[in-house]
Formats: sequence, C-alpha cells, structure tokens
Amino acid sequence: MAAGRRWYRLDNAAKIIPSTAHGYDTRVFRISCTMTEEVDPACLQEALDRTILDFPHFNCVLRKGFFWFYMETTPARVLVEEEFEAPMRSLYQPGKAGILYRVLYYRKRITVEIFHAVTDGTGGMVFMKALLRAYISIRHHLPDLKVSDDSTGLTERAEDAFRRFYSPKAKNWLKNLVPRLACQLKGAKAENFEMILVEGQVPLDQYRALAAEKNTSLMILTVAIYIQSIMKLSARSELKRPIVIQIPVNLRNYFDTETTRNFFGTINIEYMPDKDDGSIDSIIRKVSEEFSKKLNADAVSSMMDTYATLEHNMAVKVVPLFLKDLGIQGIYFLNRLGITSCVSNMGKIEVAPEMEPYIENFSCFSPTLKTQMVFSSYKNILTFGFATVFRNHVQMMHFFRTMTSYGIDVTVSTTDYYEQTDR
Repeated sequence: MAAGRRWYRLDNAAKIIPSTAHGYDTRVFRISCTMTEEVDPACLQEALDRTILDFPHFNCVLRKGFFWFYMETTPARVLVEEEFEAPMRSLYQPGKAGILYRVLYYRKRITVEIFHAVTDGTGGMVFMKALLRAYISIRHHLPDLKVSDDSTGLTERAEDAFRRFYSPKAKNWLKNLVPRLACQLKGAKAENFEMILVEGQVPLDQYRALAAEKNTSLMILTVAIYIQSIMKLSARSELKRPIVIQIPVNLRNYFDTETTRNFFGTINIEYMPDKDDGSIDSIIRKVSEEFSKKLNADAVSSMMDTYATLEHNMAVKVVPLFLKDLGIQGIYFLNRLGITSCVSNMGKIEVAPEMEPYIENFSCFSPTLKTQMVFSSYKNILTFGFATVFRNHVQMMHFFRTMTSYGIDVTVSTTDYYEQTDR
C-alpha cells in the first residue's frame, strides 16, 4: 500500500454491495438539490475540493482482498461534471480503481451519486449538505456556514458502527435469509440497463392533513397508498402472494453514533391481498400493525445482530472471496424473490437558515431491479422519487392519481423518453 494511504474494512451492510452490483442495480444512489439560480461549476469544484477533506473515507477506491473487499484512500481528485448521461450509472467496475462517487450539475441542479459501499442515504445527505454549505459560502462570499452535522469529527464519521454495536446473540440467522415468494412487479424493461426516474411533488401540509384524517403517519400512509396501487394493477395470480414492501431503517435512530458510513437495516412489511377488502383504511390498519411489530427497539436490535452474525461467523470468515461472491449473489437473488418493492423515507431535510434562500428543493433516488421509492420533505414540499427499470409506469401513476382523488395537488416529472400508451 502506498505511503500515506489508509484502508477501511467494508462495514457489514457494504460487504454484499460489490458482489451484487450488476446490470440495472448499480448500487449507486442519487441525491439532487435544485438551487434558485444556475450552478457555477468553478465554485462547485472549489466547494468539493474543500468538502472532501472532511470525508476522506469517501475518496476511496475498492480493492479485493483474499477474504473480503476493502476500501483504500486515493489522492486522485474528483472533477465535477455537467450531467448529460443516464442517472445512477455504474461507479464500480471490477478490476478498475475508480473513485466511488461523482458530483454533477445541470442548470440549477447539483447532484451527488454515491456507490452504496461507501455510505447510506443518511451519510450521503450529510455529505450533500456539507457540499452545499461550502458552495453557497464560496458563490455568495458568505462566512463559513454552520449546520448541525459540523460537530462530527473525522473519526466519528468513519466509524464502523456495526462492529461497535454488534452483540453475538442472534439465532436462526440463516432461516431469516430465505423468505417466501412475494408478489412481483413485471413489465417490459428499459434498454441499456438505464434507470427511469419519476418524481412527484405534493404540498406537505396537504399530505399531512390526509394522514391526520386517516389517523396515521406519513410513512404508513405512503406505504398503504403504494400497496393499493400495486393491488389494482397486478395479475390475480400474483395477488395470491403477499405484497412485501421492504423498508430501510436508519439504525442511528436506535444507536448513538454519528457515522457517515452505512448503518441501516431493513424490515419487510407484508400485506395479504386475498385476506382483506383492499380499502385504504383497511390497508393502513394492517400496515400499522406490521410497523408496530417490526419497528421497535428490541426488534431492531435483533435485526442488526442477525445481519452482523453472518460477518462474524468463523466458517464464513475463512471462505475465499470468490466463493463468498457466489454465495452472496445466491442469497441476494433469493431475497429479491421475497420482496415486491421498496419504500425509503429520508425524512425532513433541514439546512442552516442562511442557506435556505438559495435552495428550492431536494430529491432522492435509489437503483433497483424493479421499482423503488424514496421520499423526503423540504419546507412545504414533499417529494416522491421513483426509480424503475420498467418502461410502463402504471403503478406510479396510480399512486399519484390516488393522491389527487383526495384533493392533493401533484406535479409529476420524469426522465422517461419512451412512448407511454397506458398511464
């Protein structure tokens, strides 16, 4: 290893990422910010050069060891690029030592795309806000702006929180990795492994009012509407199986850490269409019961330990990497058969008051082999970001039509260039 370079073990969640980054699922997630004015590329480059000094574990390349992948810091410099290619294209290519993030701009939009082995959505948002803080300071000759994330030191940001909080008590971990077959989304796929993005924006106060009327949370309401959309447009044969919505869980909400590496788990929300009347109120009730059962401190702790047990298993540790790759790919394939879709909540995005006049909104997307939704709010805008491999977007359109049926104003945009005949 070259002098002055550091290396990092992949955290528990990151260990499966390189082995499963193929085709449509590049494992590259995307966070975009729409500014109130055209982006200045020179200022953005200066801001990136300044920001990355606080995130050295982002400026890494992926290396293969005998037993596991690892990341090594590199002195190479990422150059900001004007965006003109398909979103979330691959960052990791086996055998090539490329840096695992990119920074793009287009008109008023600044975008960060990051390979998931580096960090999760929460860590990516910390990086994005730090980049925006530096950019606005430079562009408008402001003093260095402060945000809540500034108090975190380099060591805390680079911590492997899975390793610190793991408790070796999980049982039956292998059984939990083999789910039952779920209802599957199907359709003709886009060409050239390109991901299609569909973005919908609604007034946050209107959506909150609907959630209050239904006596539920924004998250449960969103999952319920999405399940109903899937039900209405799936074949009867598919609806004999459960609709399973995977929900990423930010473990920082349960464990005291400021890491900007991966620290998340997932829960699966199951709904049986053939055992219910399919009304929105009934779906909300069932989804709420699932969340109560699976999203509590004990269940989340057990979930994290179950994931980490595989990493700490001595039999797994001594298996060479090429054999681990095959095993991980097989487990990942089986796991996908047990999931219908994924919904991720990035929550309320806040920036320093001095930054607000320069920012219009944020949007977030995650790649998938099917369709995945990520939603977030900024001020009074609630944004739903769908990424899909399918050329026909009927589930998404029905999702937004359901909102309009409740009197909610919806604005929809897309990167899609295919002719749509059934929306």
